[in-house]
Amino acid sequence: MARKVYLDSNVEVDVGQRTMPFPKSETPVDRKTKKQLIYGLLDEAYPRGYTANESLDRIRTRWNPGLKRTTLSPQLSRLKAEGLIFNESRQWKLIRTDAPSDNSDETFPSFGMDQ
Repeated sequence: MARKVYLDSNVEVDVGQRTMPFPKSETPVDRKTKKQLIYGLLDEAYPRGYTANESLDRIRTRWNPGLKRTTLSPQLSRLKAEGLIFNESRQWKLIRTDAPSDNSDETFPSFGMDQ
């Protein structure tokens, strides 16, 4: 719980005698577009899916604490328009045309740089 509050706060906190800045990841995920993050998340959940709110919570917890719902929804719509995901009973699900991935970089297709 404390970690979630810390991540959601986006401020510096005192830890003992030291000040600890908001964590900044340097993983390859930082270079992924929002569409790639959503696609990767749904790929991990396949064949199940997530509601928009579940997706938002998971992306915030794992990769992007500042992601807003108003940013997520258009990306879901764009992925649907591109024929990569669909919505069934409020669950966003991946349309799989190949074998399940091993969650490597191939999990994130190249969508260009639009976010």
